[in-house]
Amino acid sequence: MEFEQDEQWVVQLSKVKSEKQQWLWENYFPVGDISIIAGIQGIGKSITTVDFTARVTTGRKWPDGTRCKEGSVVFMSAEDHIANTIRPRMDAAGAAANNVLAILGAPDPKIGGLMQFDVFGNMDRLTYVLDNMKKITGLPPRMVIIDPVSSYVGNIDANRETQVRKVLFYLRANIAVKYNVAVICVMHVKKGAEEAPALERIMGSVAFTGSARCVWAFCQCPEDDDKRYLIPVKHNLIKRSTNGYELFVKTARNGHGVITWGNPSDKVAEDLMIDRGMRPEAKKTKAMEIIREHIESGPQQASIIMEAVVAADISVRTCNNAKIALGVISVKVGSNWMWYLPGVGKPFRAPSGSSATDSVKKTAKPKLSETEKLKNSITRKTKHSIGKPKAKTESQLTKEELDRVTRCVREFERGNFAPEPE
Repeated sequence: MEFEQDEQWVVQLSKVKSEKQQWLWENYFPVGDISIIAGIQGIGKSITTVDFTARVTTGRKWPDGTRCKEGSVVFMSAEDHIANTIRPRMDAAGAAANNVLAILGAPDPKIGGLMQFDVFGNMDRLTYVLDNMKKITGLPPRMVIIDPVSSYVGNIDANRETQVRKVLFYLRANIAVKYNVAVICVMHVKKGAEEAPALERIMGSVAFTGSARCVWAFCQCPEDDDKRYLIPVKHNLIKRSTNGYELFVKTARNGHGVITWGNPSDKVAEDLMIDRGMRPEAKKTKAMEIIREHIESGPQQASIIMEAVVAADISVRTCNNAKIALGVISVKVGSNWMWYLPGVGKPFRAPSGSSATDSVKKTAKPKLSETEKLKNSITRKTKHSIGKPKAKTESQLTKEELDRVTRCVREFERGNFAPEPE
């Protein structure tokens, strides 16, 4: 029996030329195959895929200094808005937006508009995009992001192994291999599976992780709300001793998340693939909301704000990170630290009933000079708890302290606070 020359479904092995494995990122994400990044929701997996996209579309080096070959990217995201989330994140990461083609959905023939894209049912559309990418962007395709992959497998049961393997076979053969691109699929992890092996904590059928050649865990650090780990779970193409990486989710100038990379890490996925409750991004966002509410009408005592944040089960560290992200300024008024946003509210408006800022309100009275009133507010005898030192009298103040008081008063008269080192 002889095969027709155009038949591609079977091949005599002696006619196959051995090839060296190609990589998108050397030893991390292979070209011509499928990789998975899995982690709990909301900790920055999608922001990391944006970082990858920025490197591929610009040819910027990978975190370990290895070369990244420039190319175009197909980007599929079912959970983020294209205009108010994906594009600003791409800008924050420095991606070349003209080299990214984002698939928003597939045309719905019944009701018009768009329906969810299905990599199996709409394979012809995906291959059409890849066929025309170089013509559109000027660069050949190098990477396909599918985030999350469970949203792009159509009506199949994602827990049925045979159905999942069929979709992934098509994805590997008709996309990864045919176009020589790295396909990176984002997945979520199960809740309450902390005792299971790392591979078994990933949602869906084991066919997902079984078909992928590289599986990476994306985990949050229990000690640092901004710190993450990219840790190898399965690697069929290189030695198991390959290290992961530490990375950090930061806030860019446009207010969107951006990734900065740290050092290689030898952390183990089983120790960190755990859902620890409210995700760090949500905690930071909540802290920012609380801070805004307290200072929207003007300066507020820092201890009052921090007490409200901590009462919402948010750490002091996250509170400080939220303060920095908002651009809040700390100033010392008398013995109290105040937080305020420049241009927000009235500079000297104090919360009603707050004895901590009485000295600020009293400076507005015109009968005494500002210097005399500020001196009185500092040297006035106040109630102190046992063990706390009493305030100095005016005669006990040093020349340096008196000069500081005078300087503060001048700043008040200009409509500003006098910054003091915190």
